[in-house]
Amino acid sequence: EIGKPAERYRQAASQLSTKRLSSGKDLSRQVQDCLKSLGLPNAHMDVQVTPQEDPGSPVLEKGKGMLASPLGWDKVEFLFSANPGEPLRPLAKTASGGEASRVMLGLKTVLAASDEIPTLIFDEIDTGVGARTAPEVAVLLGRLSRDKQVVCVSHLAPIAGLGENHLQVAKDMHKGGTSVE
Repeated sequence: EIGKPAERYRQAASQLSTKRLSSGKDLSRQVQDCLKSLGLPNAHMDVQVTPQEDPGSPVLEKGKGMLASPLGWDKVEFLFSANPGEPLRPLAKTASGGEASRVMLGLKTVLAASDEIPTLIFDEIDTGVGARTAPEVAVLLGRLSRDKQVVCVSHLAPIAGLGENHLQVAKDMHKGGTSVE
């Protein structure tokens, strides 16, 4: 009884894997283009799609048992390198705070049209961003705000200056306590 459902799953998972490989290449290219304008001209990004095996699985691909999960059999991981000559490594382990902020901004910019989330919140998006790159960050945030509500915490005037509405938050410490206004 499990043969037919396993074969249907195999076909669907195989198609999903093929689409992930193709979409991953497009996504990487588009994010890399964004990263160039965000002050990371030598950055490289890749989407690694790795089929996961499960020897006990009834789902067989080329004679091997494959992981059967609701999300397909692939492990998908973002790989990143900020500098030429450095190998691609997992984004979460490689990118500095500023690099991670810019990669996230690039991803959100590229995916904005297909993302159903109506509000994006960027906290300290200017981490590690210098005066030369800040206007480019501001332009991308402005582009995002055409389709989404964007809430951005920033300390840089070029970024804050393009916002339509501004709130100033101040932290005050007195007599051993802290208040936020």
